[in-house]
Amino acid sequence: MALPDNIQNKKLRSIAEKVRDNIPVGEEDALYMLTTDDILDLGAIAHYIRTKFHGDIAYYGVNMNLNYTNICELRCPLCAFSCDENDEKAFLLSPDDIEQKIYSADSSGIDEVHIVGGLHPNLTIDYFEQMLRIIKKIKPDMHIVAFTAVEYDYFAKKNKIPIEEVFKRLMDAGVEALPGGGAEYAYEDSPTEKVYIVLEGEITVKTKKEELTLGPMELLYIAPNEGREIINKTNKPVSMMVAVSY
Repeated sequence: MALPDNIQNKKLRSIAEKVRDNIPVGEEDALYMLTTDDILDLGAIAHYIRTKFHGDIAYYGVNMNLNYTNICELRCPLCAFSCDENDEKAFLLSPDDIEQKIYSADSSGIDEVHIVGGLHPNLTIDYFEQMLRIIKKIKPDMHIVAFTAVEYDYFAKKNKIPIEEVFKRLMDAGVEALPGGGAEYAYEDSPTEKVYIVLEGEITVKTKKEELTLGPMELLYIAPNEGREIINKTNKPVSMMVAVSY
């Protein structure tokens, strides 16, 4: 069955008709696709567009997970990873450890490093800057996806510096994207004061008192409720965003 006949959801079927006829979808359609639970119908539309542009060719990246420590102040219910510093399974990677792991992974042909860890009480931001620079020294074009929203929030508080400075310093050291984990702060009823969003390719920090553009960055998490609010307020396209209570 061809598009849109294979779409069961009436609203998504009307969107699929626009896609088939090369008619741009509007903001209302985009928001519906962002919030719908009909993943199979939405996937059918996405598959139609993918095959239209790329046929049966699939693209993928080869990456590694770099978990720098499992020592963490938190004990999230879903996590079987965190432990105290004196736990027998506790570990913390040294700069030499990190260098060795990246060299080994690079020899296997990776093009991306995904970095997350625990909220280690004794690590300063210098440790993370050094880690990122080691990676970039080994392979300058390595794509680095690093640290969750919770980690950035923790880095700012632990180092007693503005979170804007945390972003800037780690971006300067090599961070190019954020993973989605930890962005669960970003819900409509969250007491969020600072929202980090992507507007036309730049990361913008918006508060009630200020707006600060830090530079190009990709955020790998979408929060539908907050996204809707931002779109209505700015009248600009919001690619992705993450909110951090700070």
